[in-house]
Amino acid sequence: MFPPFNVTEAAVDSRWKKWLCRLEIMLIGMDVKDAKRKRALLLHYAGEDVYDMCTTLPDIYETFDAAKQALTQYFAPQKSTEFEVYRFRQANQESHENS
Repeated sequence: MFPPFNVTEAAVDSRWKKWLCRLEIMLIGMDVKDAKRKRALLLHYAGEDVYDMCTTLPDIYETFDAAKQALTQYFAPQKSTEFEVYRFRQANQESHENS
């Protein structure tokens, strides 16, 4: 049985990429080539939580690639510009680094 994607566990971005890779391997093994069927299987196997999220995403029902891209962007961590600036300003030159 192919497990649904758990949206509540930590590291959702990396876990999503791994889960999606496993799904694509399964689709190859099942010889699924039709984009609409691939999209349907993606939404089915991802599980109810992911399917519910899909109703809020634009163009999710167009193609497999559109669904894959929209969900990957959804699960990608959002970067905080303020936090990234803070991290940059906290950097210190190490003794072995040239100026």
